[in-house]
Amino acid sequence: MTALGERKISPPEGTSQGETLPDPLPPIRPLAVVRASVRRDWGSVRSYRLPLVLTAFQLVVNLTSFYFLGHLVGHGAIARVGGQLHQGFFAFAIVGSTMLAIVTTTLTTFARRLRTDQTTGTLEALLISPSPAWLVLPASASYELIFSGVSSLVSVGLGVAFFDLRFDASPTTALVAVLALVGSLVFFCAFGIAFSGFVLVFKRGESAIQLVTAAFTLVGRVLYPIQLLPVGLRYLSDALPFTWSLLVLRSALLDRSSDWLRLGELWLAAVALVPVALVVFHGALRRARRQGTLAQY
Repeated sequence: MTALGERKISPPEGTSQGETLPDPLPPIRPLAVVRASVRRDWGSVRSYRLPLVLTAFQLVVNLTSFYFLGHLVGHGAIARVGGQLHQGFFAFAIVGSTMLAIVTTTLTTFARRLRTDQTTGTLEALLISPSPAWLVLPASASYELIFSGVSSLVSVGLGVAFFDLRFDASPTTALVAVLALVGSLVFFCAFGIAFSGFVLVFKRGESAIQLVTAAFTLVGRVLYPIQLLPVGLRYLSDALPFTWSLLVLRSALLDRSSDWLRLGELWLAAVALVPVALVVFHGALRRARRQGTLAQY
């Protein structure tokens, strides 16, 4: 008997009247997934400490090389050929090389993490976990992204503390620099996720990323102004989002000026690329599952 207005709820089909149903899965918390991935990778790094030592040594060597090269080139050499700077070659090179290191990490880390999970046999387990596929790959690569950011900050800090690196920025231009850095990370992370879809299907692709980073080094204004390049390469440089981000960063940090136009172009490109990257990755994932090649390497 039920009271008037109440409705008797039957147990789901296949369960008895007295059987206790399992509790529903808790909601997925993205930050918890990221923390778990960072703890996993940090535990692995702590057991092999030599790469940390070598990374620190490489930072010091790069700073020292750029510092003495700056003395060889001369303080005003960049400005004389029409480049940005009142701060000389050393600041010009540090901003360019640091940005290139961050972008290279964002381009390569997703595909490298995916290949590692394939070879260790953990990729399928990750993709059938309660976490959605769009979260699994960024979370798996989160440690390398954080490590790259921390390494860049340490490099700049060492330059300021020991190599007389100085910036000329106002609060407004510092905000512009932060927006340019975040926009660059969004754009190149999206590019890296799309490229990981390519690797998921074709299993190879390291040479393509090496070609992209080499192109950035050549025409991306990393170590020298664009005026030193032939006219054709200048047009190519102006079309690269990497160049846009580098121009905005240098203007904001070294010339105390805000290039809002380039910043807007960078963010428009980043916002447009994110959904495209997710579609490409999910399409590659569906194809790999359908063909049974998800765990093949």
